[in-house]
Amino acid sequence: MAKIKEIVKKLEDNSYENASCGEIVKVDKENIYVKTADGILKLEDVQLQGKKKMDCASFLRGYKVEEGTILGKK
Repeated sequence: MAKIKEIVKKLEDNSYENASCGEIVKVDKENIYVKTADGILKLEDVQLQGKKKMDCASFLRGYKVEEGTILGKK
């Protein structure tokens, strides 16, 4: 997965208790949801290194993102 430089975020409810921190727990047509120590992070915008910031829906149309992926792991 490409490296994400910047994110705009919004905390959602604290579900997916068995997921690891940094794990993508849900992907829908418009957002990516990531488990954190404080709950679920809803990614609304992303910016790849060297690219312009884009809304998550546009990002998902061009990149395949899979649930279970742990961000920051190579």
